[in-house]
Amino acid sequence: MSQFVPLKVETNGEAWQKWARQYKREGTGIPIIYIVRADGQQLYGKSGGKSGAALAVFMQQQLQQAGRIYSDAQIAQLNKAVEEAKKALAEGHTFAAIKKLSSLKKLGTPGSLGSYAEAAIAADSLVKTLTDQGKAELATAQEALASDEPSFDDALAMAEVRRIYSLLPGVKTEISKALREIKKNKKVRDMFKQAESIHRAASAALFRGGKAKAVKTLERLASRNPGSPAAKAAAVKLAEITGKPVSEVTPEATAAKESVRTWSDSTGKFKLQATLIGNTAGTVRLKKADGKVISLPVAKLSKADQQYLLKR
Repeated sequence: MSQFVPLKVETNGEAWQKWARQYKREGTGIPIIYIVRADGQQLYGKSGGKSGAALAVFMQQQLQQAGRIYSDAQIAQLNKAVEEAKKALAEGHTFAAIKKLSSLKKLGTPGSLGSYAEAAIAADSLVKTLTDQGKAELATAQEALASDEPSFDDALAMAEVRRIYSLLPGVKTEISKALREIKKNKKVRDMFKQAESIHRAASAALFRGGKAKAVKTLERLASRNPGSPAAKAAAVKLAEITGKPVSEVTPEATAAKESVRTWSDSTGKFKLQATLIGNTAGTVRLKKADGKVISLPVAKLSKADQQYLLKR
């Protein structure tokens, strides 16, 4: 059968002595049949040959203990995924490493591939290490968010755990449980929503064409929540993405980029030349030419103005 690799060992040399010490057998006659699994585990060792239908049945029985068997092409795929995942980890890119390992799902469930091939064992071991790491980081984030005074940094940590480890089956279920708890607390839920927006934008910036969209998302978050921890975190990410100093991408600096435009109410009778500096919780903040800042309910603005705000 093609799943077996025949190995002949001469019994009058050093190789045989080493083999006989490692693998035991029953009986003293010849021939001696050994069955050794890919991981080196001995499955069978007895004197006496087998032939015909009995040999076919015997070999099939042994295969049932051999685990999943991969082709040479699949082994190459496993080796490549492990190599690339280790490289990503060495460069500090945990998510990229997990994504590489997740690509093996066509070969089975990463972490429990059920194969004794060296490449499969290496892949499962790496997935297990990352799963344990993810669970530990999740537990830390959960504990922080469950405290009496959870911070926005705690929400960012939870969002980071979700972004990085959700592809791992062993962590995904635990993350889902944690998110159900987050939804029960409005304060934490709102912080987490903003934190996820920041992480999604940061992730989008890594892909072609995503940088401009990420910058726009972060600038909008900063301008709508001036002075908040979310705005400050957004400014830090903006600085990382654009390469500019944080001082140039603060909520205030972001708001200053807005141009003066004409605003009007739903009746069209009220018009105002002003600059948008904030849009939070259904209230828009506008800065007039004389420097005075006024606040207006978004619902009272014209449809054109409301559409403009939706795009910011």
